[in-house]
Amino acid sequence: MLRFEGTQLDVDLAQTDGYGGGPSYFDVLLDGAVLPAPLIVPKGAHAFTVAKNLSNTVHAVELVKRTEARHGVVQVVGWRFPTGGRLLSPPPALTRRIEVISNSAMTGYGMEGSSPECPGGANVYNARKSAPNLAAEALRADLSFVGYSGKGVTHNNFPGDNDFFPILWQRASPDNAALGAAPVVVPDALVLVASGLDAEQSDAMMTRGYTDFVATIRATYPTSHLFLVNPASNSDDWPVGQQTRSRFNTLFQKVAAQRAVAGDSKVYAYAMTESANGQASGCDYHPGAALQAEMAGQLEAWVRVRLGW
Repeated sequence: MLRFEGTQLDVDLAQTDGYGGGPSYFDVLLDGAVLPAPLIVPKGAHAFTVAKNLSNTVHAVELVKRTEARHGVVQVVGWRFPTGGRLLSPPPALTRRIEVISNSAMTGYGMEGSSPECPGGANVYNARKSAPNLAAEALRADLSFVGYSGKGVTHNNFPGDNDFFPILWQRASPDNAALGAAPVVVPDALVLVASGLDAEQSDAMMTRGYTDFVATIRATYPTSHLFLVNPASNSDDWPVGQQTRSRFNTLFQKVAAQRAVAGDSKVYAYAMTESANGQASGCDYHPGAALQAEMAGQLEAWVRVRLGW
């Protein structure tokens, strides 16, 4: 959140398109209210007026990125006050931290579409309304969201794409390995959401992939509570024959039990309530707003119980 004093606020942003192109979309929150039109950032450097014709008092602005890194990474180059003004000190930082790793089951993909048959694109994403963000707001926690559609722990959606979540997880920028690793900030809780794409692999491959990834996470985050979550969208009915939901329930219970035997009592297996007909109202039959809110409530409850929040 940015606090400032003045009647107009401009921002200079630079977009680098991602694996899926661009542009990036942002929701703008002014003094706690979401402005009607999103801010759309195409490739390259651009100047935007965030808010204008304001009272000459203290205001708060948040730019909340709706789109994933696959549609671009945006650099904030600078803030300007064309009619005069100044930045103020930010509000106190949140002391609780959670991190979520998920594909499109929880990134907010498709939420802004008109129907399950709508074409995908950057405009149909809204991570601000996603389950991880809603849960973090309810928990008053800072959220680090490693959200990327079409990705898994062992298998990705697009042929030739071998940047799986264990590779992307600690990159400073998911699509740019040259930028190196992100600084390690240990969260209170990390949530690893099962990717249905992994169910296209054998049980042995799934087990090895998730077991190894959990071990890597634990080595990096030695004190964090780790939640292994089977999302509401995973089903045994589709894709036919993969038994996705049941296989992940078995796998996560196995991984949590193995960690417990090894003395790690902070790894938990959870299964969200399976989605009902009509709840997959987003593009390509992804979770709609109601289902994202329902998943957020379950995630919030689990974290509160385990962490005593």
